[in-house]
Amino acid sequence: MQELFEKERNTSKSLNESEFSNLKLEISSCKLAYNVPMDELPRLIFLSFIGIPGVTQQLVLFKK
Repeated sequence: MQELFEKERNTSKSLNESEFSNLKLEISSCKLAYNVPMDELPRLIFLSFIGIPGVTQQLVLFKK
């Protein structure tokens, strides 16, 4: 699993530091703006993540 993480981290498609900071800021601001409880936040983030085009095809590869 660590190898997969490192490989994904080193690809050109991975988030750079600025994009990662923006993502954290978006998550925090959405949580506050929509008054989302902390126990609902991970589920909503995951649903948004799998809604990104191409992500579900990549998740299928992890099963193998």
